Amino acid sequence: MRLTEILKQDQDLNNFIAKTKQVKNSLITGANAGAFSLLLKQIVSEPNAPLILIEENESKAQNLYGELNSILEDDAAHYFPVDATIATQTAVSSPDELSSRIQSLNFLLSGKPGIVVTTPQGLQYKLSSPADFAKARREFAPEKEYELTELNNWLVGAGYKKEALVARPGEFAIRGDILDIYPLDRENPVRIEFFGDEIDRISEFDPLTGEVKRDVNFECLFPASFYVIQPDKMDAAIKEIEAE
Repeated sequence: MRLTEILKQDQDLNNFIAKTKQVKNSLITGANAGAFSLLLKQIVSEPNAPLILIEENESKAQNLYGELNSILEDDAAHYFPVDATIATQTAVSSPDELSSRIQSLNFLLSGKPGIVVTTPQGLQYKLSSPADFAKARREFAPEKEYELTELNNWLVGAGYKKEALVARPGEFAIRGDILDIYPLDRENPVRIEFFGDEIDRISEFDPLTGEVKRDVNFECLFPASFYVIQPDKMDAAIKEIEAE
């Protein structure tokens, strides 16, 4: 009998999984280290919702994420990295770390089953509210209308850096009626071509050659920062500062 089948028949484990649907925080002990990843796979298959798993340090978190990534379905395992020495600061992150954080937050918003691995420092890291982060995204589709000037302001406010040409994740460029964006959670940048204020075409392209890889019918872009502030809250904060 396979280990996964034994886990499915374990009544104590099934009772524990059933309770995780009603309680916010759960603790399980006595799990064999060699079978821990398979145990988590069984746990995450039942609640049909994303789970956050806390490891005591970055090394263990990275190792567990690697194990889960090899046994779970695609896009079901994510890692939210935070350096323990800079957890309480607005730290300067590498593009890879920032991309991992953005992907983790996007995944949690999706509500899909899976696991986000992090550390106690990750729980302490200051983030936007889920509602504010979700509001900061933009959806693009052919024939939808946007003003390029307004999009330029949104991209800057969402943490993207304006360049003449996009070369790295987190950058965008505007050339005439063409908007190029390199999302942090995508392998390739996205090109949005306008006819006036109306979107005419959306495509993915190679950042090195500029060659179009495929056309896209719909694109949802999230901020390039894990901390976003809604414009009305920013305006209110500015007024308070001016009043002081």
